Amino acid sequence: MQHSITVNDENQTIIVKFSGNVSLEERLSMRDQVLSIHDSTSYNNIFLDMRDSVMELSMRDILRYIHSCRSISKLRDLRISGVINSKDEVNNYIQLFLSSIGYRIHFFYRHDDAVTWLQAA
Repeated sequence: MQHSITVNDENQTIIVKFSGNVSLEERLSMRDQVLSIHDSTSYNNIFLDMRDSVMELSMRDILRYIHSCRSISKLRDLRISGVINSKDEVNNYIQLFLSSIGYRIHFFYRHDDAVTWLQAA
């Protein structure tokens, strides 16, 4: 898996682009890096581009990821928008579980829809 993280100061957005196969450990590492950038910039908008990636997470991994997110209170301050490929069921589950407990997270199949939702804050 490869990912890159950039910061768009104009839109106050942290942008993460994934490619390749993504494991639970890699997803957790990326989340921690984004939170570190959030701490230094106070930017609350996170944009995830996952169109070129495959989330290799089992249902157990998904539940472990969600459980680990619940213990990080500052995640509730973030608006997380992502664009995924149409075969990505993992992120749909993550969205379902996290949004049901109050997180502002939404994944889309079209880039423009994801950007529009994020900027509507």
